[in-house]
Amino acid sequence: MKKALLLLMVSLQILFVMCLYLSASSKLNVTIDPRIELLMVVQYLSGYKGHPELLTSLDFPYKQSVKKRFSGYKEHPAVKMFARMSSRGFSYDTPPKVMLHLSDPPGLEVVFPLSEHAIKKAGGKNRLEKFIALLRDFSRHSDFMSFYDSQKQTYAAIRETVEKNFSDVDFIGDLEDYFGLQQRSYNIILVPLANGNYGPRLKHEDETFDAYNIISPRDFKDGILQFGTIEYFRHLAWHEFGHSFVNPLTEKHMDELKKYASLYKPIQKEMKARAYGDWESAINEHIIRAVTTRLQYMHRGKENGDQALKQEINWGFVYVEHLCKKLEIYEKNRQKFLNFTAFYPQLIETFRELSEMDFKSPSSTLIITLKHTLSLDKGEEEKCLRTL
Repeated sequence: MKKALLLLMVSLQILFVMCLYLSASSKLNVTIDPRIELLMVVQYLSGYKGHPELLTSLDFPYKQSVKKRFSGYKEHPAVKMFARMSSRGFSYDTPPKVMLHLSDPPGLEVVFPLSEHAIKKAGGKNRLEKFIALLRDFSRHSDFMSFYDSQKQTYAAIRETVEKNFSDVDFIGDLEDYFGLQQRSYNIILVPLANGNYGPRLKHEDETFDAYNIISPRDFKDGILQFGTIEYFRHLAWHEFGHSFVNPLTEKHMDELKKYASLYKPIQKEMKARAYGDWESAINEHIIRAVTTRLQYMHRGKENGDQALKQEINWGFVYVEHLCKKLEIYEKNRQKFLNFTAFYPQLIETFRELSEMDFKSPSSTLIITLKHTLSLDKGEEEKCLRTL
């Protein structure tokens, strides 16, 4: 009797753990999305005027299939219009964000209201609506969905390769534990024809988000598209999904954060080179990179954390170290700060503190970078400042 009872208790514990795992993993969807693929075909045919680097330079059979199937549609109005729009600012993450607001092709109905940011980048509401209408026309005349359906075996093979990265890691659990918050869903969209990674989101009425991680391939090896190692993939997921936790809080507090916009000037060259063209986007990137650095310390140890911190500073994100120090307070006081929303004002305080320091000249920013790159001690640092 006791043995049977013990066996039952063990079975229930195993079932409970399995339910928890399934509950977390059920939020994660890995797809090759027909809306994004339609957009990518149009971008590929256009040559992505203004930003050809956002198209993959890799060569692989799927890319050749796209070329063979759609090369006759290079003169379609949707292709020509995208070429014009992309050279005027409708680029990077904005086009795929727009597609996520639409239903699947060929209908492409607006199911989520288009954002003011996307409308502005497109050159106005009428122009964006016209482009969507032309995409709809392209989809129908090219019979895009029949091509998409014909590639399902290829898509399944790509997904299977990527999903192997999830077997031993729980990056969603890492994020939800750290932020003390949850999103409605987490969606990884694999984009074979792209060169770039983005983290858009769709907001629901209950203030939760469908978080997206749009990922492009890094290599084509042994007949398989490679989207990165497990560690690369985990870091990228931390970063891109992190936008859904951080960006809304920055937007909410932006009036206060604008007081410290002078901090953007000494880093604007580095930020603009990475397409972070304003203070708000620079804030988000700094906070997210500070969080991912802290996650490296917590989950992969001091050596990896130190390496991550040094890399972020060398890339020009010179305020990350100060934010990391503030985040350590958050980590040690989770009873006081139940989630990231409650702690965010402390990060605003960090920017206030930084604004009162000598960060107002490019030379100061250079010294911060050199200090970590060359491991300058205090005397060497002061000597460099005198020289500059």
